[in-house]
Amino acid sequence: MPASRRMRGDSCDPSPAAEPARPREWKAPVAAVARGMLPDSIIDRDKQPFTLPITAMMAQGQPLHDMVGDLVLPAAHCGNLFNAVHVKSLFERQTSRPTNQTAELLWSILILERWLAVRGLRL
Repeated sequence: MPASRRMRGDSCDPSPAAEPARPREWKAPVAAVARGMLPDSIIDRDKQPFTLPITAMMAQGQPLHDMVGDLVLPAAHCGNLFNAVHVKSLFERQTSRPTNQTAELLWSILILERWLAVRGLRL
């Protein structure tokens, strides 16, 4: 493909002349459409990461709390990787005194457990 027809950031283009698009350039078409419908402070702000409210989702009485209790505590697939007593302690701590750090640790174990289970793997 001629250099003039290459797209910026094309991962298949090994030439050093291809330069990646900048985040502001990616956002420009969306910003142009949204301008006038959304405040400029939203349109012009830097990119924001997408994060889940894991701590709130893992609160007692929420489905994710039960899922952690059902899947992480028995840890059928990744049980040999983690100390079961420590994992149970984390779960009890998250139930009684929730923190972002504890919720994120339990979330990571939950995702690993599910990933292994779906693939029929055990550690």
